[in-house]
Amino acid sequence: MQVYLDLCEVKNWTNVTIHPCEELGVFFLTGQSSDASPTEAVLPLNSTTELSVEKIQEYLSNTELLGTESTGLLLAITDSDSTINYYKVTGGLVPPESPEEMEEKKSRRRQKFQQRKPKFVRVDQLEEYVQKLHQTGHS
Repeated sequence: MQVYLDLCEVKNWTNVTIHPCEELGVFFLTGQSSDASPTEAVLPLNSTTELSVEKIQEYLSNTELLGTESTGLLLAITDSDSTINYYKVTGGLVPPESPEEMEEKKSRRRQKFQQRKPKFVRVDQLEEYVQKLHQTGHS
């Protein structure tokens, strides 16, 4: 449940769905990190869960049944202090993204970051910030 809430509320994933897997005694989540991104499979695990290469291969083979567009599986490992670490695993080597794809991702992140309202404004930028607020009607 913690991973589901993190994906939906913190990471703003869309179309997050739960898929129980009785054969393995786990459940998978599928969803999209953005509307334009491929559907990814996520496996929530506890930090005390023992993993082996064979077990990960078993999980990977079951994600193929989910019909995800992404290669691999995102392991969401939760700890008792409620932290979640995400690890992307694949069944083999994945070629790196092209420089154009990387630049596009950076650009989207930059735009998303700039759309956020700043929580703190440096004193030397305060006057400029107040003027921008007045210009956009957010005063």
